[in-house]
Amino acid sequence: MYKRQPTTPSATAGSRPAGSRFAGVEESAAPRAPRTVFTEEDRRAAGELAERLARLREQGLGADLYMALCGAVSGPPQRIPLLVESMEREGLEPEVATLLWEAATLPARPVVAVAEALVDRGLENECRQLLRQAAARPAADAGTIAAELLSIGRGEEAVTLLASLVRARRAEDAVGAALENPEVLAPVLLDAARTVSPRHHNAVAGELRRAGAA
Repeated sequence: MYKRQPTTPSATAGSRPAGSRFAGVEESAAPRAPRTVFTEEDRRAAGELAERLARLREQGLGADLYMALCGAVSGPPQRIPLLVESMEREGLEPEVATLLWEAATLPARPVVAVAEALVDRGLENECRQLLRQAAARPAADAGTIAAELLSIGRGEEAVTLLASLVRARRAEDAVGAALENPEVLAPVLLDAARTVSPRHHNAVAGELRRAGAA
């Protein structure tokens, strides 16, 4: 599991990309019906866990609290948004950052499932935070997650992830996200770089050409 320090939420720079090259993003920008099902059992489990986490923090049992958060991210992805809401009601905002940090270390498909569940629950800021955390993974991992997001029509979230990658890495490193699937990911990486700045876009375009992926 890839490990790093959690980051705090920040606004995503740039405007929403547009253009015929932009694979799937224009379609995903339209309102879509949520696909995630949140059951009463999910709500009950999330509420009970949040109460347990609050008790652990009050008792100073940080190690037990951390282990409980790790266990939560390996559970059903639809419970993560409900747990976030319950934790925020308990005043556990710092622990929410840790929860999302741990979720971002999951394999690509579970990360995407959590991201989709967060959006379906209306927690777009938390989804963006999750994807910014995922951008700290190796570039190839970020590319795999972006491709999975595109495959379910989450183009805007794929751009959030890749823009965070471009913002944090040198261009020659960022293009690693597109090399395994350049036909799908190179156009999206370019448009994500454009949302960061023209300079980033030009640098990424040059590196993609050098890698034969443009």
